[in-house]
Amino acid sequence: MSTFPGVTVAICCHNSAARLPETLKHMAAQQPAQGISWEVLVIDNASTDNTAAIALESWPANAAAPLRVAVEPQPGLSHARVKAFHEARHDIISFIDDDNWVSSDWVQLVNNFFEEHPEVGAVGGCGEPVFENDQVPSWFKWFNKSYAAGPQYENSGDITDMPTSLLWGAGFSMRSKIFAELEARGFQFMCTDRLGNLLASSGDTELCYAIRALGWRLYYLSALRYQHFIPAARLTWPYLRNLYRGAGRGSVYITIIRTATSETTRPVERSWVFQALGRLRLLARLFIKYPRIFFTVSEGNHFQLLVDAALAQLSLLLQIHSGYERLYDKTKSIFQKKPAGTLTSNPK
Repeated sequence: MSTFPGVTVAICCHNSAARLPETLKHMAAQQPAQGISWEVLVIDNASTDNTAAIALESWPANAAAPLRVAVEPQPGLSHARVKAFHEARHDIISFIDDDNWVSSDWVQLVNNFFEEHPEVGAVGGCGEPVFENDQVPSWFKWFNKSYAAGPQYENSGDITDMPTSLLWGAGFSMRSKIFAELEARGFQFMCTDRLGNLLASSGDTELCYAIRALGWRLYYLSALRYQHFIPAARLTWPYLRNLYRGAGRGSVYITIIRTATSETTRPVERSWVFQALGRLRLLARLFIKYPRIFFTVSEGNHFQLLVDAALAQLSLLLQIHSGYERLYDKTKSIFQKKPAGTLTSNPK
């Protein structure tokens, strides 16, 4: 993975032909300063439409930067991200989704930020929701962050040591060399993220914990702005419940990497039994207090979403019961060893 200074904007796509033209239109409007090298890299992740052809057709011949398409046949957003890391030609990789319309200064801001903050490994921005029509459900304002919309934090700044020190995958930019070191250590995503129509998630969170474990800082920059187009089909209660189920499954793996990379983890917390009993206790409390949400649809009720997430967590915990301890030990070993022949990533 050899890179040179500049920014690779990576767009991971699965059947994105209908969404890409508008996304690339905004990308082509970039106006970075002279001397900044950049490119657009479209990852065609097991698409069955003409995503690749539309990407090439939509990119202006006189654009200020080249656009390339790379194919990742194995479905899953995390696989597409790995492909992007391997294909990127620049030392900064900036991930935007196929429905993110970035501001015209995106590349400039990303490039300048990493030059000015050598201690930062990854930075995230602020997404503004753009709706397909005016029929936005009343509950959206309470769950907008599930759609990577709105400010991630109240103020710009270093968020590494905050309790919620995480960044969304939409608009997520990081140093390519960090992933090179992670791979050299044996790191592999446990979270598949989106897999076709399966709304799995948490690969971005997993990556944040891995970056932080290597000693890098995480930062939120509100000036990094994008519009997130949200079609009407995603503004339904069943869709949001599926999002929470996907996040619930992903959180099982996040717990493994969080406890394995934390110096304050109590021995009991690392066990499968502790995690499974925790989900059962939560479900029991919710059932005692809100029994109806287990049997009826309760649109807008946050507790129903908590039930969905907890049930998904428990389901996956039962599936990986025999391998849970092995996953924990492998994850812990990845961040304890220092592989030969790689640069030390910790800037301290």
